[in-house]
Amino acid sequence: MTNAIITNISLLIILSYGYSFLYQKQDKINKNLYNLLSGILFGLICVAGMFLPVHYSNGIIFDGRSIILSIGAFFCGPIVATISVIIASIYRIIIGGGGTFVGLGVIFTSSIIGLLYRQLVNEKNSKKIINLYFLGIAVHVSMMLWMLALPGKSSNDVIIELTLPILIIYPIASVIISKILIDRKIIADSQVQIFANKEKYRLLVNNQIDLLIKLDFKGRFLFASPSYCKTFGVMENDILGNEFLPLVHHCDIEKTIKAKQMLLNPPYTCYFEERAKSENGWRWFAWNNKAVMDKNGEIENIIGLGRDITEQKKAEEALKNSEEKLTLFIKNSNDIYILINKNGKQIFVSDAAYELTGYKTEELMVEFDQLIHPDDLAIVRAKWNEIVNNKDKKIKAEYRHMHKSKGYVWFEAVAQNYFDNPLINAAIINVRDITERKKYDEELKKMKDNLVIEVEEKTKELKERISELEHFYNATIERELRMKEMKDEITLLKSNKSK
Repeated sequence: MTNAIITNISLLIILSYGYSFLYQKQDKINKNLYNLLSGILFGLICVAGMFLPVHYSNGIIFDGRSIILSIGAFFCGPIVATISVIIASIYRIIIGGGGTFVGLGVIFTSSIIGLLYRQLVNEKNSKKIINLYFLGIAVHVSMMLWMLALPGKSSNDVIIELTLPILIIYPIASVIISKILIDRKIIADSQVQIFANKEKYRLLVNNQIDLLIKLDFKGRFLFASPSYCKTFGVMENDILGNEFLPLVHHCDIEKTIKAKQMLLNPPYTCYFEERAKSENGWRWFAWNNKAVMDKNGEIENIIGLGRDITEQKKAEEALKNSEEKLTLFIKNSNDIYILINKNGKQIFVSDAAYELTGYKTEELMVEFDQLIHPDDLAIVRAKWNEIVNNKDKKIKAEYRHMHKSKGYVWFEAVAQNYFDNPLINAAIINVRDITERKKYDEELKKMKDNLVIEVEEKTKELKERISELEHFYNATIERELRMKEMKDEITLLKSNKSK
């Protein structure tokens, strides 16, 4: 009896492989159709088991349907479980016999236990052998309890004779069939993933802008991406087996060969830039190459990833020229150019500082207020706060700056905040020496002050002279009036005398 049970279960194990082939097609068919076909397949496997069962007595048969139904419900869910239960139940009714009712009970309870177990055990733990084994135990303890419903003495005979073999063999068979399904699923998923990755890789290679090539160690083409072929105006089949170097500019061949030699040593990578003759003329390309080593530590092939950097090279050249012009301008300027960070430290000082302060540039890499005349510190610090708090405003200040041998010299500074500019991240200060101008201003002030004093003195003299003239004028008028009065009196006397 035990051997017959093992034979029946072995048949079911073989038939369960058929589900793996259906699983491989699930991405290509409708989900509802997949569930329908899965349910039919599990149902037919149950039918196959019942078609070649172990006959205990008239109408009482044993097979592996409980295993298949519980596993189908556990892994595939209620739709598949329902379909497989219907098919298995119909065939069990067709077989008939005294064990029909018990057989139907086993069919339903096996599927229900599988569904309940599906709810209790999460997907991560569903693949553990211990959980699969307990599923088999639960299903077949339930099955043996159904044996109590068999008619007559059959119930006791079956329980006594088959309980131990059933509870030993069937849970193990449940684990074996479950592991087969799990492993086949893993293999199928891996194949799907491999195919998807290949497709993604093919799409990536065919549609990427960068150039991808594969060379042997002698530099002969084994593969060239469509982007490479388009860039150089060639067909892949036309260049396979040809060498890479003939396309390289003659001035860059030596460094290309040297870069290739770097592939002989760990980490077996190299980077180089070279000019190559493309369909659009000579262009600059940057290459990152990686050597693929064989099991003997020899280079099997070289994978190269290239990018057209012609525009980048032009931009770098333009930037270099611009930097050279700026450097020459700053170097030959009489003004000092200073960069000061947010902490107030001078992080760059142009060479003109030596001529104007007597200090070398490295001596000036300090906080700016260490070099300012004490009487001007308050003004300069106030101006610095104004610079920090105003991004779009140019701030102007005049102050005295320490000179290494001359005491202090007068500077005029114009500053602007560029702290938000990631390339600068500092305040730019343009400083010029105004010591001579300050001297002229001082002399002019003295001249003005002297002129004011002189004007005041002359004004005072003039006022005194005017006062004297006014006194003389008043005295003269008074005398004239007195003379007139005397003349009038004489005239009056003469007139009276004549009468």
